[in-house]
Amino acid sequence: MCRQVAKALKEKRYWELPPHKRAGIRIHIALCAMCGKYHTQVIEFEKGVQHFLEEEEKGTLHEDLHLSADAGAKIKAAIHDEAEHRAE
Repeated sequence: MCRQVAKALKEKRYWELPPHKRAGIRIHIALCAMCGKYHTQVIEFEKGVQHFLEEEEKGTLHEDLHLSADAGAKIKAAIHDEAEHRAE
């Protein structure tokens, strides 16, 4: 069953699975010590991705989720400096 759970989560996003498969996966990871922690983390991560994609689609992402122009410039400068340092 562990391989089936891993395969199902690899092939599709958790929320795209049919309800009966999601229920089976939740039962399995609740009972299986081998994959419970890992797959729980995968599912929680995918729920976050789903929420982000839904908010992005609705255009309701908060402004504070975007970098300020100053922060973006600092990151670009740091990347540029690091690239120059490695080229030396």
